[in-house]
Amino acid sequence: MNNNKVYYFAYGSNMSKERLEKRISKVKTMGKAKLPNYKLVINKEGNDGSGKANIVYSLDNEVWGVFYELEKSKLEKLDSYEPNYERINVEIVNDLSESLNAITYISTKTTDEKPFEWYKQHILKGAYEHNLPNDYTKKLEQIETK
Repeated sequence: MNNNKVYYFAYGSNMSKERLEKRISKVKTMGKAKLPNYKLVINKEGNDGSGKANIVYSLDNEVWGVFYELEKSKLEKLDSYEPNYERINVEIVNDLSESLNAITYISTKTTDEKPFEWYKQHILKGAYEHNLPNDYTKKLEQIETK
């Protein structure tokens, strides 16, 4: 990968390629991956008063998602769609058990509010589209909504 590109690990609504491309234009899907020692929570405070996907450090857990190759020039635009998140560097593991450096988003601005159903559907669309593991997808299907 050249210096103008970066891997982006999406674990929430941006797992849906259609949603991500509506936001920042064409991206290259690299496949599914997991983020070890983190767990998915729906506790990020959305600007619409609902909960959004977030990750928290949690030993012996893992978050599944999709990793895309992006041009670094698109990161600023992506940041604009991720208010109240901080972009961080993480090490993900792909289907070939290779460790890769990627960026993802995490938030400390949290809420107890549930997500809207439409938001959950974006997450599920991405999970199905990229064939995330069945047991993980089943957990996503159980997310309670407003």
